Amino acid sequence: MAKVHILGQGGRIGSDLAEVAAERGHEIVKTDHAADTVAICLPSHVELGERLMDLVMGGKRVIDLSGRSKRFGYGQYALLGADGQPWEEDFKRDATVFSNPGCMAGATIRGLRDSGLEPYVQGAVDVVCVGGKSYAPREQQGGIWMANRLNDEHPHSKEIEAAFGSNITVNRLTPVVSDAARAGLLTVVTGTLSGDTPFDLLNRSSNEPLDTAAVEGTDRMLLRTQMHAGEDGIDFTLGVAIDNLRFVTANAVGLIEYLEG
Repeated sequence: MAKVHILGQGGRIGSDLAEVAAERGHEIVKTDHAADTVAICLPSHVELGERLMDLVMGGKRVIDLSGRSKRFGYGQYALLGADGQPWEEDFKRDATVFSNPGCMAGATIRGLRDSGLEPYVQGAVDVVCVGGKSYAPREQQGGIWMANRLNDEHPHSKEIEAAFGSNITVNRLTPVVSDAARAGLLTVVTGTLSGDTPFDLLNRSSNEPLDTAAVEGTDRMLLRTQMHAGEDGIDFTLGVAIDNLRFVTANAVGLIEYLEG
């Protein structure tokens, strides 16, 4: 059992992390002095500065859910696969700061890997992420809101590309927030597959609808694929449904358990 202190426990990510960790038998402590693991659930613009250094120098394991360590490149990327093992083969278990995946990037990376499409993607992909209220800034209200950054400068684009190396690039990532939905994230990835894609993958196309309500409150991931012949290969559409809060927080708790094991 780990002792976890959460910076930002009053926020959406922090409160959900506390719930998941407690459900799985970990103790949520009130100070970082009493903790062996400190989870950062603050907005990414918050600079911890010397406090982060004090945590690291004090021997604390830091799991960053804010995204800041990914943007500035000082954490070990820590997306877990469906088997609970780290995504990266050269994962540094003895690191001091671990960068938890974002919901958009995590859904895209895991979706391409778990669907079996990853090795056969050629060229760039386009990603559209549609989320509900829990995915939007608290001050955002009304209708459908599209993010300002609709190009490859979005930090989640860089996170996706870093995970795949030079094998898969992101042409455009478009986050969309629908105020009509309370929670959940539907990610749609489109691109082209090579001609040597196995027939069994091509035969997995499904017209069944994806409903984020089916994954709400869980760390489950639902996948749907559709494919058809294109000009330069086989065009594919991959749909991925997750709970945008629980997917992220369950990954963080799974990481704690992996590191404790």
